Amino acid sequence: MLGAAAYVAAFHWAYLTVLASLYAYIGFKYRDRPEAIELSWILALIPALWLPIRLNRPSQLVYWLLYLLIIVPVSIVTIHSYPGGLQGGIRVVLTILAAFAALSLTYIIPLCSIPHPRLQAKQSRTVLIFLGMAFCGIILLTFRPNFTLPSLSDIYLVRSEYKETAGHSGILASYAVDWQALVLNPMFIILGLISRRKLPLVIGILGQLLIYSFTGFRMVLFSSIFLGFLFVLLRSRTGFGFRMLLSWAMAVLASTALYLWSGSLVLVGLVLERLTGLPGLLTGFYFSFFSTHPKMMLSHSIFRHFTQTPYSVEPPVLIGQVYFPGWNAYANANVWADAYANFGFAGVFAFTLLLGLIFWFYDSITVESDFRFAALVLAIPAISLANGGLLTCLFTHGLGLACALMYCLSNTVHEPESRAYAPLRRFGGGPRVYYSN
Repeated sequence: MLGAAAYVAAFHWAYLTVLASLYAYIGFKYRDRPEAIELSWILALIPALWLPIRLNRPSQLVYWLLYLLIIVPVSIVTIHSYPGGLQGGIRVVLTILAAFAALSLTYIIPLCSIPHPRLQAKQSRTVLIFLGMAFCGIILLTFRPNFTLPSLSDIYLVRSEYKETAGHSGILASYAVDWQALVLNPMFIILGLISRRKLPLVIGILGQLLIYSFTGFRMVLFSSIFLGFLFVLLRSRTGFGFRMLLSWAMAVLASTALYLWSGSLVLVGLVLERLTGLPGLLTGFYFSFFSTHPKMMLSHSIFRHFTQTPYSVEPPVLIGQVYFPGWNAYANANVWADAYANFGFAGVFAFTLLLGLIFWFYDSITVESDFRFAALVLAIPAISLANGGLLTCLFTHGLGLACALMYCLSNTVHEPESRAYAPLRRFGGGPRVYYSN
């Protein structure tokens, strides 16, 4: 509770100091009313009553990220900035809190032994290298990166050029970029961190820089630092929650302090605006619009052949046109906002159930895997849950690929002990253990 209070206090200060003033033009507001301030505090702190202090399952790292990137921002930003007034914002936050609480029930269900074939360690390395080379070949032939890193001030121009090229290159090229950036390159980085081998670490980092050079995606640029940060936190699973909260509070405070001191928007744009502020703001926009307009019913996605779409564009484009006219904005929101846009309140809990089943399946197939490896593989795809729908995250942003690879890859790794490399050990060491929260 103390750690959560520290993070909520830091985000409140950053929201009032930076987002509600510097980014007020995109919709961030501040309701200077005691009931709004008190409710935002209470609703943001409630999940700390059941969040796991010690990680017992790999997917609980994702659960923590959902709290940091969705629950707290929604509790604060939506309360203050919801277009339909304070009462409507409260209903939105209570709905998402209920879904977040329902998702925690996943950890009450015992894990199951799911029989599946495992590749040998050498075969696993061959598969990862082959996939990486195949995706890189597609990327190099399609986008022809110039191997120079664009400045952060030029990323929107770079993104525009990337989207134009991707729109004329077919879906395979886009999948290759997403899967390489969100799954394969992070896997190489994680393997390098765990094994303390420079080659896979360098391959992963250079791969991320290559993709950033022609996409301009900030998360790809900073993903190596993010994975290293989580790797340090996961050196001990005991007390993970408290360390995670304090670290994230420090990141928010540092971003705000850097802006106040030097005027730099580098960390503010990534930590405050993109990762935390926008998910809260866009959640309110999604709920506000689709509470009075027809739902999408996945007519833009897998049900396009069975349901007639009420709109000519997909939800992110539609919300961008409504709330950011003339900006050509792609306003993608989190997993629960997208679920509401498609099926209303029933969709919020139906997609929560589906996400819980994915977590349970992933935890079941990684019981004997190295805990840090299994958890960190989910870290980058998990961020997509704060910025997109579940099906998009599952098929496009690498969550499904991560599950497929962990299903068949070897559960052995060369991991050194102290300064010497240890022989091949089983990930996780010891007998198979079934955890329940």
